[in-house]
Amino acid sequence: MKDGLMLINGEWVGASDGATRESTNPANGEVLGSYPLATKEDVDRALAAAQEGKKVWAALSHAERKAIVLKAADLFDEHLDEIATMITAEMGKPAGMAIGEALEIPSLLRLSASAADVLAGEVIRDQNATGNALGDVAFTKIEPLGVVACIGPFNFPVSTLTFKTAPALIAGNAVIIKAPSDASLVVLRYTEILNEAGFPPASCRRLRVLE
Repeated sequence: MKDGLMLINGEWVGASDGATRESTNPANGEVLGSYPLATKEDVDRALAAAQEGKKVWAALSHAERKAIVLKAADLFDEHLDEIATMITAEMGKPAGMAIGEALEIPSLLRLSASAADVLAGEVIRDQNATGNALGDVAFTKIEPLGVVACIGPFNFPVSTLTFKTAPALIAGNAVIIKAPSDASLVVLRYTEILNEAGFPPASCRRLRVLE
């Protein structure tokens, strides 16, 4: 994670106009770091990258996507204390609640990966077929939507966010994350850890959009 930058297409970049905002500890006013304020140009750039990234990510098999999602869960297990500390420092959540929130991230990633095992569509036989005949057989196929925008709330900046990112990613979608003003740094770190798991660079990016 780099101060004053956001992650787009696997690269740390600043806002197109260079605008940033400081993140401070609500308990003591300490400056924790800064984040960029994305412009419309930055959003368009992220969307264009996501449109390309979705093709690469969706083309992988379920088993390949699942392996990366589970790797992300393992990485978040390794960084639980770090994420919890960042939550407390940036948005003021008590330490016990913060570690509880951090623990939800790997659990939700693993739950989504497991749930997706049954997303195989279904086969529908011809209801008019008689005897032992099958008649015409139809089937459904589940496909990703494409690009999903995931908005994180300030009060549960990473756990509630994972309720959105985990199912979207395991289903083969690219995601764009919009972080809350009061917890942008922890969401930046969250996205960095996701990318460390091996997601294609353009399938997951993080924006801080000017409000």
